[in-house]
Parts: sequence; structure tokens; C-alpha cells
Amino acid sequence: MSIQKCLIMIHEGQNLLFHVLNDL
Repeated sequence: MSIQKCLIMIHEGQNLLFHVLNDL
């Protein structure tokens, strides 16, 4: 439950969202 792990998860979520928006 470290801040680093949270930042990594947020970063991966943003990348996934970015790819979904590009497919639109």
C-alpha cells in the first residue's frame, strides 16, 4: 500500500484510457 504502487496503477490506468480514446 505504498504511494509508488498507487502512482504506477494511476499511470497504467491513464495509458489504458488513452488507448481507448484513440480507438474512438
